[in-house]
Amino acid sequence: MSTDRSSSHSEPSQTEDASRLSLLKQQLDERLALPRASGWRILPLEWRYDFALLFDQVRGWMANIDRSYNTRSK
Repeated sequence: MSTDRSSSHSEPSQTEDASRLSLLKQQLDERLALPRASGWRILPLEWRYDFALLFDQVRGWMANIDRSYNTRSK
């Protein structure tokens, strides 16, 4: 049972991920800079950024593991 990820859907490129993370970080910084920034309104934006960053790191780690398993086919 094999899975071919490339044929079913395309995954975002590293530059797309980086730009998405950069945009979330910019939005968070702008919201934090407001004089009356409410913690409850900032919290979901912080969580979105944190999870995006976490999953970006996990994606890179899994790609590294996948590369190490593909050494026999070369």
